[in-house]
Amino acid sequence: RREGVGSTRYASGDKYEGGWRAGQREGRGRAQYANRDRYEGEWKADKKQGFGTFWAASGEVYEGQWMVGNYEGRGTYVYASGDVYEGEYKAGKRDGRGVYMYAAGDMYEGEYRQGRMEGRGTYRLSDGSAEVGRYKAGVDIGEGVRWTPERRHAWRLRSGKVIEEISLEEAARIANSLGIPVPAPEQDDGSSGRGKSEPSVESKGVGATPAEVHAAMSSTSGERELSAAFSAMGLPDGGDMEARPSTPLSMPVAV
Repeated sequence: RREGVGSTRYASGDKYEGGWRAGQREGRGRAQYANRDRYEGEWKADKKQGFGTFWAASGEVYEGQWMVGNYEGRGTYVYASGDVYEGEYKAGKRDGRGVYMYAAGDMYEGEYRQGRMEGRGTYRLSDGSAEVGRYKAGVDIGEGVRWTPERRHAWRLRSGKVIEEISLEEAARIANSLGIPVPAPEQDDGSSGRGKSEPSVESKGVGATPAEVHAAMSSTSGERELSAAFSAMGLPDGGDMEARPSTPLSMPVAV
């Protein structure tokens, strides 16, 4: 059974190089799949586990924490559409707190469950207006508030629909009852001016556009860090694995 560091190629066309323990992938490793998907990061008991980056052939990218082959913990996902999600995952789905930035400019910041908006959240529209409320299975429920971009006017919402204009004091009361701060108004530079009391995207920054996040995640900085780790293990320091030696194993390996 394979131990230490090495590379192999499977009958499927998939390739792997990195750490091994008792014949299973473990530690730092790099996988290149026959369908052109790629993964670089940590493994345990033959599963992606720890921190790693997955590049799909479609152009989508996930960077973050893994558990038994699934997205689990904090991570960032860039979709082919240009949308970006950064936040918490559970069993491969958005679950917990997160920020979803739409390519068109809208942004949701709040709670998720089983991949859908659920719980308290703030929805910022591309024109600078903002809403706070509660969600269930991705749908607005109960009472909420919508403000104009400069936060000078507000309306009561019920299940996502405008009911009536209300005072700013009443709007603040509703937001407080939801446990959500009144969204900061748009600044002259187009930023939200969010205060420290509100959650933020930690590594890429809510101030960045989805395109900027995509560019950052598609850069080679993460690959350089992994390459340094591979070099320390005695592996080649990057590039395609096509030309590297392979020693296929007879045992099936889960991906």
